[in-house]
Amino acid sequence: MDIQNEIIKSIDIIVQKYLERYQFLDVTSVVSEVKNNKYKVNINGGDYYVKDGVGINPTVGTAVWIHIPNGDMKNAYISARK
Repeated sequence: MDIQNEIIKSIDIIVQKYLERYQFLDVTSVVSEVKNNKYKVNINGGDYYVKDGVGINPTVGTAVWIHIPNGDMKNAYISARK
Protein backbone atom coordinates (compact mmCIF):
# COMPACT_ATOMS: atom_id res chain seq x y z
CA MET A 1 0.00 0.00 0.00
CA ASP A 2 2.94 2.32 0.56
CA ILE A 3 3.83 2.23 -3.15
CA GLN A 4 0.30 3.29 -4.10
CA ASN A 5 0.46 6.30 -1.78
CA GLU A 6 3.84 7.31 -3.20
CA ILE A 7 2.53 7.08 -6.75
CA ILE A 8 -0.51 9.19 -5.85
CA LYS A 9 1.71 11.78 -4.13
CA SER A 10 3.99 11.88 -7.19
CA ILE A 11 1.05 12.41 -9.54
CA ASP A 12 -0.27 15.17 -7.27
CA ILE A 13 3.10 16.94 -7.31
CA ILE A 14 3.29 16.72 -11.12
CA VAL A 15 -0.23 18.13 -11.51
CA GLN A 16 0.48 20.99 -9.07
CA LYS A 17 3.71 21.90 -10.91
CA TYR A 18 1.85 21.89 -14.22
CA LEU A 19 -0.94 24.11 -12.88
CA GLU A 20 1.56 26.61 -11.42
CA ARG A 21 2.74 27.36 -14.95
CA TYR A 22 -0.74 28.37 -16.02
CA GLN A 23 -1.71 30.65 -13.19
CA PHE A 24 -2.31 34.30 -13.80
CA LEU A 25 -0.57 36.78 -11.61
CA ASP A 26 -1.54 40.38 -10.91
CA VAL A 27 0.90 42.68 -9.12
CA THR A 28 1.09 46.40 -8.47
CA SER A 29 3.87 48.73 -9.45
CA VAL A 30 4.54 52.36 -10.30
CA VAL A 31 5.45 53.61 -13.77
CA SER A 32 8.98 55.03 -13.62
CA GLU A 33 9.57 55.80 -17.31
CA VAL A 34 7.65 56.00 -20.58
CA LYS A 35 9.55 55.01 -23.72
CA ASN A 36 8.21 54.09 -27.19
CA ASN A 37 4.68 53.43 -25.92
CA LYS A 38 6.00 51.06 -23.24
CA TYR A 39 6.05 51.68 -19.53
CA LYS A 40 8.93 50.84 -17.22
CA VAL A 41 7.82 49.18 -13.97
CA ASN A 42 9.69 47.44 -11.18
CA ILE A 43 8.48 43.96 -10.22
CA ASN A 44 10.29 41.90 -7.59
CA GLY A 45 13.44 43.99 -7.94
CA GLY A 46 13.59 43.81 -11.73
CA ASP A 47 12.78 46.56 -14.22
CA TYR A 48 10.49 45.64 -17.11
CA TYR A 49 8.94 47.49 -20.01
CA VAL A 50 5.29 46.55 -20.43
CA LYS A 51 2.49 47.63 -22.75
CA ASP A 52 -0.66 49.46 -21.75
CA GLY A 53 -3.24 46.74 -22.28
CA VAL A 54 -6.36 48.82 -21.54
CA GLY A 55 -5.63 52.28 -22.91
CA ILE A 56 -5.24 54.26 -19.66
CA ASN A 57 -2.02 55.95 -20.87
CA PRO A 58 -0.32 56.17 -17.46
CA THR A 59 2.35 58.78 -16.81
CA VAL A 60 5.47 58.58 -14.67
CA GLY A 61 4.45 58.10 -11.05
CA THR A 62 1.12 56.39 -11.82
CA ALA A 63 0.39 53.32 -9.69
CA VAL A 64 -0.84 50.47 -11.90
CA TRP A 65 -1.83 46.82 -11.82
CA ILE A 66 0.31 44.55 -14.01
CA HIS A 67 -1.23 41.34 -15.35
CA ILE A 68 1.31 38.55 -15.97
CA PRO A 69 -0.29 35.69 -17.94
CA ASN A 70 1.16 32.28 -17.12
CA GLY A 71 3.85 34.01 -15.05
CA ASP A 72 5.61 35.04 -18.27
CA MET A 73 6.96 38.60 -18.08
CA LYS A 74 7.30 38.92 -21.85
CA ASN A 75 3.49 38.84 -22.07
CA ALA A 76 2.88 41.16 -19.10
CA TYR A 77 0.76 44.27 -19.57
CA ILE A 78 -0.84 47.07 -17.58
CA SER A 79 -4.40 46.03 -16.79
CA ALA A 80 -5.68 48.86 -14.56
CA ARG A 81 -4.87 51.96 -12.58
CA LYS A 82 -4.41 51.34 -8.86
